[in-house]
Amino acid sequence: MTNQAFMLVDSSVVLPGPNGTCCFEISDAIDCLDNGVSCLSPLMTRSGLPGTVVGKIDIDPAKALGLNYSHTKYYSRAALLGAVAVQKLLTKLHGFAQLVPEPRTMFILASLQFSASDVYELIKRALQDSIASIGMDYWTYGTPASVASGICNILRLNFPTLNIAGSCNVGLRALEVGLDALNCGRCDRIIVVGVDSCIDDIFLSSSLHLSGKGYRASVNCTDVTAVRPHDCEPLGNSSAEGAIAIAIERFQTTTIGAPFTFNSITLRSSGRTTVASGPVRPLAETASQLLRSERLSLDNLAFLVDYTDGNQFVEQHFCDFLSTLRDLECANDTKIRLVNPEANFGHAAGVNGLLRFVIAMRLLERGITTRCANVRQPHPGLGQITLTPEKLSFAEQKALIVNAGAGGDATIATVGVI
Repeated sequence: MTNQAFMLVDSSVVLPGPNGTCCFEISDAIDCLDNGVSCLSPLMTRSGLPGTVVGKIDIDPAKALGLNYSHTKYYSRAALLGAVAVQKLLTKLHGFAQLVPEPRTMFILASLQFSASDVYELIKRALQDSIASIGMDYWTYGTPASVASGICNILRLNFPTLNIAGSCNVGLRALEVGLDALNCGRCDRIIVVGVDSCIDDIFLSSSLHLSGKGYRASVNCTDVTAVRPHDCEPLGNSSAEGAIAIAIERFQTTTIGAPFTFNSITLRSSGRTTVASGPVRPLAETASQLLRSERLSLDNLAFLVDYTDGNQFVEQHFCDFLSTLRDLECANDTKIRLVNPEANFGHAAGVNGLLRFVIAMRLLERGITTRCANVRQPHPGLGQITLTPEKLSFAEQKALIVNAGAGGDATIATVGVI
């Protein structure tokens, strides 16, 4: 999309917090980044699966919403987590939310799993009792569309909704689609919600599976420091759950919020499986194209928010991407600041892209980067990089976000504060 100006009105998150708490504000999340705090939890062996590390929300979302059991039984966990994030966002907007009529607000929901973790519980019930015992429950909270409608029902919202499914880039892709809708006048405000709960046994059976080629996505130990993107010995990622909600409008001088520019490209870098991220060359060429369209170079880039998650295969993919991008930009000796929140909060696909966007905004606003947690020694394939906080110069006003997902889908964006 073309480089346009927008306003980030506000945001709320529901993320794992330190010591069993929960992060509800992006400022809390950035404090965890700055201090290198892991908010992950050990998950012991169960259902024949090895022990692992997960990013778990330890609050009861129904209680946070003030709902009793007779209401919560009609909603999936993803809908409840998403409703908490949206409720907190709308509370912060106060009367400002009424300035845009509900039909002119587009509600966009991004997710990988939607309510799949609840479908697993329905399957278990069918096996224990009968398929007929499921009744209307699958329609009520088991379908993907029931997440967005569930959030709107809980909070009594009348926004038109749009569901976008995808892998690790789905949040950033949903943001891209929403900004296009704003730009062409289809709506006056977008509320983009990313949500996933990826810690059920079915999801973990895939993330912990060791393939014949030696691929395993998640760590098969219960040491939270084993999740360490950009370390010289990455051992795996941490499956996670969470939610994020952001409100954005077109840029107007009277609008409350943080003005920003956003320019993005989504591509399909065809891979041979739905697991890997595809070849790096098309990804690097697209990133280079985007940088040049903005008259940016790696020398004056504020930082790069990357897609690594602690998995050794993804880390190597990113190393190859970075090397190819440096070659294309003739910048092999340029030091690049990297930002990555996966060691802090884990890997929840629907949340990841939007969280990276909001983190990038806050870091650009304050003019200082942050640290990558758990790194003992940087991976040698990364070349010249910085993984600790640094002050940005006046010329370094834009960041690059690269979200490459499983199956070869990727969204690349530049974001700058005005």
